[in-house]
Amino acid sequence: MLHRILITVLAIWLLCPIARGQKIEDYPLPTVPDSITELEPRADYMVFHYWEKYNFQDTTLLAIPEYAEQALSNFIALLSYASPQGRQQATDQWITLATSNAKSYDFFTKEAERYLYDPESPLKNEDLLLCVLNSILASPIGNEYDKVHAQFLHQLISRNQPGTPAENFAFELPDGKRDSLSTFAPGKPLLLMFFDPECESCKHTINQLHNDTTLTQALANNQLALLTIIPNDNENKWDNSSPTKIEGVPLRAENYDAQSENWYIAISLTDIKANALYDLKTLPSLYLLDSARNVLLKDTTPDTIDSYFKK
Repeated sequence: MLHRILITVLAIWLLCPIARGQKIEDYPLPTVPDSITELEPRADYMVFHYWEKYNFQDTTLLAIPEYAEQALSNFIALLSYASPQGRQQATDQWITLATSNAKSYDFFTKEAERYLYDPESPLKNEDLLLCVLNSILASPIGNEYDKVHAQFLHQLISRNQPGTPAENFAFELPDGKRDSLSTFAPGKPLLLMFFDPECESCKHTINQLHNDTTLTQALANNQLALLTIIPNDNENKWDNSSPTKIEGVPLRAENYDAQSENWYIAISLTDIKANALYDLKTLPSLYLLDSARNVLLKDTTPDTIDSYFKK
């Protein structure tokens, strides 16, 4: 009995955006059979049957954010509680239903990408986005542009996932020495940071790293290397008149080498963006790699890295 009460409380909490933004009867939700008592199976049932009463042919609903957009955001929130198999089956079902109307399909797929991929979205979730992209690619319906875009995004997001090898690339240090990610600073973990010298948020992140005693201690003890990379867009190069300048922007040593010789700065020789090796939609972008250059943390934050080292 207590377990059912907890599930009911969780369901109310998950659906509270609907209660705040519209009358709950505006969009009827699936009724989960009482025989399903465990949280994950209940979530699986709800997300699989979630869209069955939505009228994808009525495109006037798309102009009502409190209805169509809210329905999508609640669906995404519920997906987080479903099993991996349940998530994929639910997104397959949803995309199949949405393809019955081209305008609805276009609206929901674009909104799903915005919710799940935008760095500023509170619902950002690459695992759920991969489910949606899988469904789009598996669907027999959809124009060529949608398929090409979904394939590209799927490939980009699938790269550098935790537990997989980090994509290798070549780079050049200020003194002209060249190296590659796979061979640089062997035998120790590596914090990889993509940044722009003129980016204010990048400067803020660098200051955070400077002030993090856990990380600076790891650098000083030779337990970690930090490699800050300026992605090469075929324009960036070191200023020959000064090894601490790029395109006239001074890279002061006191700002970029921390308190340890294990903090490095370099310019990539590989065009990372053009080759879609890393997802650099925003800078800075941080990755924590192990000594074998497998990804431990992807597109992470200084606080998360600090917590990882404190484990």
